[in-house]
Amino acid sequence: MSKESLLELINKKVDELRKEIIELCQLLIQKKSINPPGNEKEAAQVIVSKLKENDIAINVQDYTGNRGNVIATLAGTTRTPKLLFNGHLDVVPVPEGEKWKVDPFSGTIKRGKIWGRGAVDMKGNVSAME
Repeated sequence: MSKESLLELINKKVDELRKEIIELCQLLIQKKSINPPGNEKEAAQVIVSKLKENDIAINVQDYTGNRGNVIATLAGTTRTPKLLFNGHLDVVPVPEGEKWKVDPFSGTIKRGKIWGRGAVDMKGNVSAME
């Protein structure tokens, strides 16, 4: 497959899944996975549910408190090189007195963009990994 064909295929798939990716991103932003203290468990559960919906093998590594890792494995059909996607679900706190035009944990869409803590680092990226 040529590079151009692969890019066309990827773009087509993203277009097909656009609404689902946006909804997943909004749902992840709505989970207040602020670190410290480290409470990503609710956001991780959203990912676990999505992976289960798509019959993807998962392994959840629980740690103390509300922390943990979600490892998903999608088996390939050939012996080609492997691909790893890596991300995180925690966000930095909203400093006291910081003024947002929207709730930082709403996932509001405004002017064609998703607004909220983690939209760029890294909940939006994790949503796109779907």
